Amino acid sequence: QCRNVEMDLPEVVSELRLTVDTAEDLELVRAIYSGLYERNPAFNLVDILDYLNANPHLLQINRHVEQKAVRA
Repeated sequence: QCRNVEMDLPEVVSELRLTVDTAEDLELVRAIYSGLYERNPAFNLVDILDYLNANPHLLQINRHVEQKAVRA
């Protein structure tokens, strides 16, 4: 069952693709991990958003991948 969850995060979060379904998705997740883990192994979503804000070129890695439709 699908449900919506309300969060107090910037609207841009809905445009991010932070899943690993394709090689490009994995490339992005690896880039985020390598950029954050050494300094803070317990990084969270806010840390990821800050990192992507500081490194917006990373968002191009999987921007072209289309999200599959949600099946209810």
